[in-house]
Amino acid sequence: MHRIALLSLLVAISACSKKAEPTTPTGGGGGAAAGPAISQTMADAPTHNVPGTIEVKAPCNESGYLKLNVPTGTAFTIDVTTSAGSAMVDVMDANGKSAGVSTEVTAEAAKNVASAGQDGATLVSVSETGACTGSTVTLAIK
Repeated sequence: MHRIALLSLLVAISACSKKAEPTTPTGGGGGAAAGPAISQTMADAPTHNVPGTIEVKAPCNESGYLKLNVPTGTAFTIDVTTSAGSAMVDVMDANGKSAGVSTEVTAEAAKNVASAGQDGATLVSVSETGACTGSTVTLAIK
């Protein structure tokens, strides 16, 4: 009987520890190179061309990062949507300092972010907020 209980416990634990799947950019433009659309660190953030559309599974209550290939001072906009729940998007400089442009979107209310290319690099952080649903966040960058 103990073996069956132990086996059931191991199966339950292995089902809970799901490995994060990398996401790849889709749509026009997308990434400059194949691979994950976002990274867990700013240093490893993949670069995406502007204009382009990027779809990601945003990390639950943690930030994922991507870089935009946009010259310093060049204006751009990001139309942000999420398939469910809510998500936070923030535009930052190469050091991770917010450019003062962040927004929280919900499935019911898409939002638009306007910013400009930052010195050193233009980073964008994306995270799913609140009660996480595993939603897809879409960034349409123009």
